[in-house]
Amino acid sequence: MKMLIMPSELRRRLSSQNAMAINAKGQEVLYGLTLSESRFMVDCCGRSANDMSEEERDRYADLVLKHEHARMRSASANSGIAKDEQCLG
Repeated sequence: MKMLIMPSELRRRLSSQNAMAINAKGQEVLYGLTLSESRFMVDCCGRSANDMSEEERDRYADLVLKHEHARMRSASANSGIAKDEQCLG
């Protein structure tokens, strides 16, 4: 498995949030993101918004949304909510 390079404190935080996954190529990524996108996000986590260009801030914001949407889809798919139409009343 190819792990993302990041500070141990960030790894602990992301692990506790179940924010990471392993893609089909055996690479550690952030949920819903490619390896390249995940590396960019990890890099941005160590920088302030003032240290990023406008394009980097925009890309970071887009990737945060993409990541959070993927996490929410995963959480709702694993929630155990019955999808049986007879139970809907």
